Amino acid sequence: MDLVTYITERLISYADDIVPVNRQEIIDFFESENAPYREDHVDFLARFGGNHFTAFLKNQNANFSFQEIKELYQADKDYPDEVELAEGCCHFANPYVDNWYCIEQATGIIYREAVDEDNNPILSEVVWCNIKSLLFMSSLYYLDRVGTRLSIKDNLTDEFVQIFQDENRGYRLDMSLYGAYYIKEDMFYYLSLTRNFLTPTKLHPWFYEELKNFKASQ
Repeated sequence: MDLVTYITERLISYADDIVPVNRQEIIDFFESENAPYREDHVDFLARFGGNHFTAFLKNQNANFSFQEIKELYQADKDYPDEVELAEGCCHFANPYVDNWYCIEQATGIIYREAVDEDNNPILSEVVWCNIKSLLFMSSLYYLDRVGTRLSIKDNLTDEFVQIFQDENRGYRLDMSLYGAYYIKEDMFYYLSLTRNFLTPTKLHPWFYEELKNFKASQ
């Protein structure tokens, strides 16, 4: 287990609204749809897919439930002229606003679905690099259980952003294309690379010690 996974699992342990789904039921459904599914997608649905509104996932403004996935595939059948699912992908989630999300079988990248000028399905913007990054970012819903959020520093100059990245490169948790996460001693930082703001969180002493012990054990 790496540090990102350890932090993710520790934070998710605070969730009390996780509802699992029978794994074989998920596999049987994907195979009945001839869907190019991934094992980590099945794992994700088996663990979290039984609740439409699991709080830490709902915070990502999308419905990730297995029932929702089944409804997306049914919608493709009901409205075949409006299908936006690209070849080699599975439906992944239904955001509350904008196009559905899909996961590419070959890479595990989660994209926003779209069509080109000829109405052919294409892969649009990357939403998450993979399920691991989705779970990490979602788990931060519980960050206040293990730390104290400090004042946001906004309107940062491009120079400040670059210097911060250069000085803290060795502490970065490479989880997002649009922002950077860092753990440096007892501080957790989120640096927005698109809106130039920094959100610092001071970790509680007990959690900082826990992270140190984990790192020492690796």
